[in-house]
Amino acid sequence: MWITAGLGCTLTLALAACGGPVPVQGTPTSPAVSTAASEQQRETLVGRLTIVFGDPPPDSGLPAQMRYTLTEREGRRWTLTFDERVYSPPGGVAAFKDKEVEVQGRRTGTDRLLVESIRVR
Repeated sequence: MWITAGLGCTLTLALAACGGPVPVQGTPTSPAVSTAASEQQRETLVGRLTIVFGDPPPDSGLPAQMRYTLTEREGRRWTLTFDERVYSPPGGVAAFKDKEVEVQGRRTGTDRLLVESIRVR
């Protein structure tokens, strides 16, 4: 069951937030990647960050999971991935929970972003 902050119930989150996607200038991470292709995949987004905690079934031995979602003002939702090998925000991701933030990162799929930086707006 997906729960927020251990409340023990499933929550559907529909949060209004500000902003919209804007391409970010960047440098390719590999010589094999062209600058144009790299820039097309990079995004700057502004919206409300929501963290949803997922408790595994009892006695399953599975770890708890967290889902990170950024919701823009227009309602578009992005699934965010935080990879410590790429970027680890100061104070941890939880410091940004339920705040309006600006994230920059690399698009990894439709409405999916690998976060390379985050800041409170």
